[in-house]
Amino acid sequence: MVFKKVIGFLMVAVMLSTTLITVAKHRVRSAAAGLLQSQEWVYDDSASDPTDPENYTANTNPQSLEDLCQQDENICGIIAPTDPNSSPSDPKPLIDAGLQDRIEQENTENGDVFLLPMVD
Repeated sequence: MVFKKVIGFLMVAVMLSTTLITVAKHRVRSAAAGLLQSQEWVYDDSASDPTDPENYTANTNPQSLEDLCQQDENICGIIAPTDPNSSPSDPKPLIDAGLQDRIEQENTENGDVFLLPMVD
């Protein structure tokens, strides 16, 4: 009987430890994502999915997206942090759920989604 109680206590302790470790890892990842510096990304308008990070390249144009995009229709570019899991030689934006929703809705209110046409 005592053995079963000890085993039960150990199982609860292991589950609690695992949960605490998982929560701690999530907090570290969230904090790291919050520290990522945002940059401008230009959307390849020949692509079909503006929510796919693969369809963006870093803005190397001397003009900012604010000057480059005319706020008319369709996605021109976004401001987002670099995905730390993307290749340093081919960086991609980190598109979270909120930004994805703003892209899908073509919502420019937060100042991180810019619409076509592009200024030449």
